[in-house]
Amino acid sequence: TRVDYYLSAVDCFSRSYRSPSTVEESHYSFFIGADTVKPVIKHTSQEYYLEKIDTINFDAVITDNIGVDTVYLEYKINDGPSNYIGLKPGENDGYSSFLKAKTLSLVAEDSIQYRIIAFDKAASPNQKILPANGYFSVNIERIDPVATGYTTDFSDASADFLNNGFDISKPDGFSNYGLHTLHPYVSPGETGTGDSIGYTAMLRTPVKFDANGMIIRYSEVVLVEPGEEGYLFGSIYFYDYVIVEGSKNFGKTWFHLANGYDSRYKDAWLTAYNSTISGDNSTYVGNESLLMNHTIYPKVSSDISAGDTLMIRFRLFSDPLANGWGWVIEDLHIGPLINSIQDVSYQPMVIYPDPGDGHFTIKQPDNISLKQISYKIYSSTGACLITGKTDGSGELKIDISSYPSALYFIVLYKGNEIQTLKYNLIK
Repeated sequence: TRVDYYLSAVDCFSRSYRSPSTVEESHYSFFIGADTVKPVIKHTSQEYYLEKIDTINFDAVITDNIGVDTVYLEYKINDGPSNYIGLKPGENDGYSSFLKAKTLSLVAEDSIQYRIIAFDKAASPNQKILPANGYFSVNIERIDPVATGYTTDFSDASADFLNNGFDISKPDGFSNYGLHTLHPYVSPGETGTGDSIGYTAMLRTPVKFDANGMIIRYSEVVLVEPGEEGYLFGSIYFYDYVIVEGSKNFGKTWFHLANGYDSRYKDAWLTAYNSTISGDNSTYVGNESLLMNHTIYPKVSSDISAGDTLMIRFRLFSDPLANGWGWVIEDLHIGPLINSIQDVSYQPMVIYPDPGDGHFTIKQPDNISLKQISYKIYSSTGACLITGKTDGSGELKIDISSYPSALYFIVLYKGNEIQTLKYNLIK
């Protein structure tokens, strides 16, 4: 039996008060009788676990009309026998537990099958199982040996990445293979999948972070919803974005190696995105004429220390509203930031004074003339600040004293040979 009721009071001035105030539309209510309402379980299964992971966490939010009594997890490795662990209650109806991965002897191509079982506090307990049929199945994915760097043109890299929403392809409008998101990518409002979607492409090769720093270089087209003008990455008005992220614990947590960015990063991308709008979405189709170089210089910070082993992934974040063509990456290079590369045909150049106030000189030993050399100066966030060429004299004098104190990178180009110098500006 369902009982509905409200409360009413009249004061000495004959004013009437009711709770709830809109009794014609809603009432307080309760049931008398046997409880047949099952618990409600909310849980999102992981896409995968990496074979190097040490702890596998299980979390769920579980509610019931009279209260949850017991929650446990049934799991098995591959098609092996079932095992059971309890999930402990926490804050905000949360329940959690974990498994030590090492004790399970997991290797690549194994899988964990599991389901969550909850009972409520009814006299005759009601049981809920998630999923209702079968088990969640999460694969254990391969990790390649640690390397000092990684370079690819994506023509033969399909096994090197673990993709969700990305693939390696060569669509119409492109001459070379690249790492592509879905075209167009999806907004969660179109699918009812929540308040955001994250497409990811993780490099299976862990990269050792060199004490001198790291360089991540690639060509790209970014046609994703631009944020409001003037708002920075991290603001709710930044909307969709793409980002390069790192992890030191094999994917349990991630941090950004540089700030996220969108179509406002390059004027040509913003113009293309806005050129064909249908409803809220951009229908412009990306092509290789929009490819532009991007360089990131991750450096030692609170997140990274010299000698750390990093997993690296590329991620596109999509909010509930507008969307566009998406993201493509070509000609990827990840490696240590060094002052010279092997097999150069000229002597490495030197920079002095370093550190300094922004006035410095670059020259080659023995006063060899600097002919046919162009250069670019980048900030520590990868933004190109200055582009120029040498005048053929024996030294190159540069003035960046108008810029703030920071670490800057001078990239020198002579044909196919590249040399990178670091400069510390201190005021």
